[in-house]
Formats: sequence, C-alpha cells, structure tokens
Amino acid sequence: MKQLGVTHWIPESNIFVSGDLGVSKPNINAFQHVENALNLEKDQTIYIGDAYENDVVGAKQAGWHVIWMNHRQRAIPEHGVHPDASIDHPNDLYSAILQQFSLNQV
Repeated sequence: MKQLGVTHWIPESNIFVSGDLGVSKPNINAFQHVENALNLEKDQTIYIGDAYENDVVGAKQAGWHVIWMNHRQRAIPEHGVHPDASIDHPNDLYSAILQQFSLNQV
C-alpha cells in the first residue's frame, strides 16, 4: 500500500490487510471487522472488487452492495450470489457508483 502511494489519500488506520486481521476474504468476519472499525452502515456501503469468490461472495454475505470489476470477462458462477453491478472497465465505475447510490436514495 505504501509503495502504491495509497496512504497519500487513505489514512493507514483505514487500510485493512488480511494478515493483520487474522481472517481473510471471503470470511464474513473480515468484512464485519472493517464495518465495525469504520462504523459503516450496510445499506450505504459499496464494495468494489475484482475477485468474484473473495470480493463478491464475501461482501454480499456481509450485506454490502457490490460492484464487480469483471475485467477478465468471467461468467458469474451459478451458485446464486450476484453483484449489484458488474463492470469490465474502470471508466464505468463512476456511473455504477452513481446508480447504486441513486437506487438507495429512492
């Protein structure tokens, strides 16, 4: 995270690494730890991830909204967990977030 310069925009206290938590995605406890630490509200939380099993399944189990960055053009597995939105390019992220928030505001 430091090499990417992420800490320039995100405080280190808001960065969560599985190895530090003792649990990893898709374990719901990883998501609940972040939810509690940041005092998040499930219905106002959007998780963006590119790993279907770890990100989509885990965040949906935690009750969060999920945008799947499907840049690898993979099919959604048939086990019933679906993201709220699926995009294949970062340029589509802004409109997907706007759509999720506008749906929740109605």
